[in-house]
Amino acid sequence: MRMFLTGALLVVAAATLTACTTSDDFDTKLKPQITVLFTDNATAEQKSAVETKVRALPGVDSVRFESSDEAQAHAQDQLKDDPSLAAAVAGVPLPPSLRFTTKDLTSYDAIRKSTFANDVKQMDGVTDVVIQCATLDECKKTLTPPPTR
Repeated sequence: MRMFLTGALLVVAAATLTACTTSDDFDTKLKPQITVLFTDNATAEQKSAVETKVRALPGVDSVRFESSDEAQAHAQDQLKDDPSLAAAVAGVPLPPSLRFTTKDLTSYDAIRKSTFANDVKQMDGVTDVVIQCATLDECKKTLTPPPTR
């Protein structure tokens, strides 16, 4: 049960921390991110191998590592308007990660449609790859529950 709760909170946290954008404002700081989540015991060499793979992708703009502590601080900042969710996430250790953005929506879509996520998930030290929705409409479709019958 604890594993399910932890997984559910991570999904909620990842969804909450995503910044949906529209093609018109893609060039603002709200660029969608692709996030590679590492195991707690991922080595520096494993993280470096992932970073090398990311930096080799065409159109990559910014790349940054985020420690577990930085992820928790980021989550708390993003959830400051929802104290109950912030409190729930505060008790869950968030994994270290590598977050990156692309220079434009074309590059982002190319990475999203490629085998990148599946390839990186197979690398040592990686637990998952989270690819944000790229537009507000896409986010709404993804995060809106289907109608009940």
